[in-house]
Amino acid sequence: KWRCVSDRSCTPRATMASPMMEGVNQGLSDAVQDGKLLLALFTHGPLNGTTPTVHSDLSSVKDLTNLCVYMLVMATIIVIGRMLVLSPLATLLGFKKGTEAHTKCVMASTELVFYTWSSATAYLWYMHSGLHSWVYPSNYADMYEGADGSGELENPGIMRLTYFIELAWYLVNVCLLLVDARRADFWPMFIHHVVTIFLVSISWCAGFARSGVVIILLHNVTDVFLNLSKILNYVKTVLDVPVFFAFALSFAYCRLYLFPQCILVQYRNVTRITATGTPVLGDFLCWAASILVVLHVYWFMLVLRMIKHFLVDPQGLREAGDIREDSDSDDTAAKDGSKAKKESKKDL
Repeated sequence: KWRCVSDRSCTPRATMASPMMEGVNQGLSDAVQDGKLLLALFTHGPLNGTTPTVHSDLSSVKDLTNLCVYMLVMATIIVIGRMLVLSPLATLLGFKKGTEAHTKCVMASTELVFYTWSSATAYLWYMHSGLHSWVYPSNYADMYEGADGSGELENPGIMRLTYFIELAWYLVNVCLLLVDARRADFWPMFIHHVVTIFLVSISWCAGFARSGVVIILLHNVTDVFLNLSKILNYVKTVLDVPVFFAFALSFAYCRLYLFPQCILVQYRNVTRITATGTPVLGDFLCWAASILVVLHVYWFMLVLRMIKHFLVDPQGLREAGDIREDSDSDDTAAKDGSKAKKESKKDL
């Protein structure tokens, strides 16, 4: 605690935190600030509360610490919510705990809760408030209004809430994909999550936060209908078919019609902004978004396949279930049946 100088007199050593610890403390402070902003948005709404301006970055210790706090909170909410609410609810619906049906119901319920909450808050914060006209398809060009060579790196704190909550959700879900019941579309889902994390991170750091918010909204709203139709299908109700058709329509409109439009507007403006000095991150952003379009086409083909089942046989859709998840079990059942036949022939 003491430092001796040349005259041999001793003075107290200045206690200064290292730059890393200082960044961690700032990140924790930002997380607390975001929590207060989230509470203010729910109590007063975006019109009555003031929204601080934040810098778009993910390269500093401060921002990474803040994101880690989001991930910790998200993982805690998911684990506790599954244990105390969603798992008992699945049991009440008639699914025996520990079975594959129970696990699927809990997984679909988790996604339903998140995407409903995310879509509702995005609507209230950006569309209903009237403060962000660029979220409407007719105003997509306004997403880049006034953008210069550096992009929009200063954004309202409400956007950091949207971005970091979304990032935390997908980062946690990558971990859940590895520990939950293995799905037939594990690799497409894994690629989708990784590309989404890449898209969200790059759009935030490169100054394209507005387009990122629009893309998040277009994706999340369709997942509400998807997971609701899954749960209704699991519990064998007559409402699963109309909800599934609502999902198919919303998927086609949001992901195959509006999303490519958003990419096209983004590409045109990235070309213009890049010419004035913006790094080429925006170009990578457009190419990564195009990968998602390819995945959307693949999934929509599965949707059309399920609709074909239903048109041929009214009970076909219910019997088909979720093609993405059930194909593995179907393959396993086929293999087991083949194995049983071989064993029976051997016994004969």
